[in-house]
Amino acid sequence: MNRVIDAMKKYNFCIIAFDNDLNAEYVQEQLDEIWGDTGCIIDDFLDILYHPQSEQIVASSLGHCDAQKCGIFERQYRDRSRDRYRQKSADFRHQILDKMHCYFQHSNEFGDRITSKYMQCEEKCAEQSKYELYGIGVSFKYFVEDQGEHRVAPRYDNLKEEVVVYAKCSISRSQYESECAKATKYHDSRHRKQQYPLMESEHILCLLMYCNFDALQCEFSETYRENVSEHGRFYHFGMILKETIHSFGDRIGEHTILYHGISKQLMFPKVIGPKGNGVIFKCPLSTTDRFKVAVNFTDHNQGLVVEFGYNGHSQDLVADLNRSRCFKCSWISDFMNESEHLFVQNYTPLGIVNIFDVRSDREYHHILKALVLMEKLSMKQPFDGDANSNRFKLMVRLFENRMSAMAPMNGSCRWSKFRPFPSLDDYAKTLVDRYCENKRKFIIDYERIREHESLWRLFCEIEANEIKADRIMALFPHCTDIVIYNVSRMPLITRCIESFSKHYANMKGEKVRRVSLQNDSLSNTAIPSNICKKMKKMNYKIFVQGNWLKICKKPCFKFNRYERGYYDITSNGTMIQGLVESVCPYSVITSTSSFNQGIHRWSIRFLDIQCQTGHHTNPGIITKIDTLSSIDRDWNSLVEHGPRNTGHCFVWHDNAKQLQCYDHGTLTEHQNIHSRIKKDDVVSLELNCKEWTLKFWRNEVFVGQLSLKHDQSYHPMLYSCACNTKKYQLVE
Repeated sequence: MNRVIDAMKKYNFCIIAFDNDLNAEYVQEQLDEIWGDTGCIIDDFLDILYHPQSEQIVASSLGHCDAQKCGIFERQYRDRSRDRYRQKSADFRHQILDKMHCYFQHSNEFGDRITSKYMQCEEKCAEQSKYELYGIGVSFKYFVEDQGEHRVAPRYDNLKEEVVVYAKCSISRSQYESECAKATKYHDSRHRKQQYPLMESEHILCLLMYCNFDALQCEFSETYRENVSEHGRFYHFGMILKETIHSFGDRIGEHTILYHGISKQLMFPKVIGPKGNGVIFKCPLSTTDRFKVAVNFTDHNQGLVVEFGYNGHSQDLVADLNRSRCFKCSWISDFMNESEHLFVQNYTPLGIVNIFDVRSDREYHHILKALVLMEKLSMKQPFDGDANSNRFKLMVRLFENRMSAMAPMNGSCRWSKFRPFPSLDDYAKTLVDRYCENKRKFIIDYERIREHESLWRLFCEIEANEIKADRIMALFPHCTDIVIYNVSRMPLITRCIESFSKHYANMKGEKVRRVSLQNDSLSNTAIPSNICKKMKKMNYKIFVQGNWLKICKKPCFKFNRYERGYYDITSNGTMIQGLVESVCPYSVITSTSSFNQGIHRWSIRFLDIQCQTGHHTNPGIITKIDTLSSIDRDWNSLVEHGPRNTGHCFVWHDNAKQLQCYDHGTLTEHQNIHSRIKKDDVVSLELNCKEWTLKFWRNEVFVGQLSLKHDQSYHPMLYSCACNTKKYQLVE
């Protein structure tokens, strides 16, 4: 400790001459003396760092330093992308001593000065997002043996080329060499040897560049969000940084609380996550254990602070948190007062415990807890508390408010009984709306909600003693799968079916794909014939399977136009099997049904897609089906000419990882999607003949969309090789 105090006093004295270009030789001699007399200065400093009492003694011994007049403070927190100190600060010893000076003597001033780090990246993400969403990023794979989407290859030979030569926000060679020298010193430190014995200097170097160069870090982080196709430019940087966090990061546990500052009021794509467990962040996520630090990244209190941790409701989340790793960068970063905890390509969810609106001094933890409660209720999970708890009452109020806002649209006096929530601010309403709009599957226990009058009133018509489909769909407009347990009597089941059938008739079945009702005595129950006829007219099939009564949307077409000898299609046009053994010819499978109005959605399950030359299978739509025998048999010809003689063709080009548009064999438009179809995937397509778009989903995750040629009749199709290992199923 005394050696650090002596070294810092000597450095503070000689730095005045350094800043005024006075006696440069004297300054160099003083630096040599500091490092010569204190060869273990980094070890001494890191030892003090983990002993708060020693830290206070050093700070008091050095005395007060005015940040407004301190050249060290100004140099430490400069914009390094426009570095007017580049020549002066090239000596890495200056940078380490600057860091120590600011830590001991300017901790209090930190909160007022550092407001730009990460801000540029977050703002760009917000400006480019149509719905002002926070980009959670994608997960990249770096090795040849890695399978699946987002596997990248290096564009440049090494890390230095990536960050010095080719990066748009590149650092200078002198800066790179200085960071390398610092990385070597930290690698030789006693702290590294004790805590991270297997860590190499390149791991430290990547952490230094990420933490110390904001513009470079911002450009790098964008490749996880917006410029995904450009991540190959940072192959070595991303691979080493991911390896560093996952190999040497600390596990976080139940009592860990971390904060993340955002420069705008952005909305997370999913605020709760499956089962209320949280959100998986795949992009680099910089957090801190100090709330004051996170506030600095809110653009002068214009943004939000997000609190991550254990949400107190999910039993699974504790295990997930224990598998999550973050690296504590304080001992390496030049900005050690930030107390940065870095996540990169996390595989497990982080619970969003609270969101702070710094400008209005509002917190949203109560809203998040209420949404977690609804998630558990709607996923048939146990939850703590009772109907008299504040959280339970708030949950009901939030969803009643959403229902009350929809009362004028439904034109029914029965909806007017739902109370509005006038004190609810816009951001809280958006949190609730985002949760409801993301809900794809709704599970409810009939007997359970009967125990709670407020819930019963929310989802059911009390007088008729039945669950109302219009209310469920009003709350969760994009829900496609509804499951109801413990419907006790057949008359109730009948009324439920009638409620859903009315709803289907009104909305023409464009949303809900499947409803399941469970009753222990269903296996011996006959379905009323009038109900079956009604559902059949609306293109739904109804059947009993064990103790379940299921209502499923029938496919809006069947595959019935194809080349015999290439494929065999059974099960009323829904099961497709390849027939060719020795070669790998391509063929089009389509339907005589076509669509030129309304909205139509169908899904294809890829049961088996392996073949001799790969597994390229390409769903889409075409306008011409009368000359299928004239299409290209060679897959490579699709790249140049498209499937000939199919008119206008819009297809998911699986091998190229693109959505493509062809006009009679000529490629007219394409869109990179960075996603590949794998075995057992379910690919869904939505043909919208109102807006003339074709949208694609893979396993319920949106992939992209194409703009169509207007006023055409489109046939669903698969363009695939006909190997006898290929097997597909058209599902509802």
